[in-house]
Amino acid sequence: MHIIAALTLSLLVVSAPFAQSSKVSTVQPKADTAKKEEPAPKSNLTISRAAIALNVKDLEPENLGDTFPSEVRRLFCFTQIKGAAGPEEIQHRWYWKDELMSTVSLKINSGNFRTYSSKSIPIGLKGDWRVYIVDSKDESILGTVNFITQ
Repeated sequence: MHIIAALTLSLLVVSAPFAQSSKVSTVQPKADTAKKEEPAPKSNLTISRAAIALNVKDLEPENLGDTFPSEVRRLFCFTQIKGAAGPEEIQHRWYWKDELMSTVSLKINSGNFRTYSSKSIPIGLKGDWRVYIVDSKDESILGTVNFITQ
C-alpha cells in the first residue's frame, strides 16, 4: 500500500510542472510592452491658390469661375501648393454630386509649386461639382473647390 501511495505522489509531482508550463505559454503580453500604432504625421502641404478655370496658360488659370454653362466640355482645376520638403504627390478628386468621376495624381517637385488637372464634362451632368485636393501621403484633404454647371 505504501508503494502505491508513493507512486501516486511521484506522478503528481512530475505532472505539476507540465501543467504550469502550459499556462505560462498562453499568457498575453502586458499592455505596456505591446507595440502601439503611431498616428500618421499631418501634411505639411498647404494650398495658396486653387480655382476652376476654362483654361490654363503658362501655369496660370484663365477665365476663372464658380458657375459654367452646360456647353462647357472641359474644365481645369488649378492648384498652387506650398510646403513640400521634397518630391510629394497630391490628387485632384473630381466629384459630380456625390459620385467620384475622376482621380488625377499630380507630382509636387518644390516648396512653391503650381499644377493643374483637367476634366471632360459629359453632356447632361449639370449641377454641383467639387474637386477635393488631397495629400496622397496621408489622405488629408488640403482644400475643396466647388463649382456648378448649368
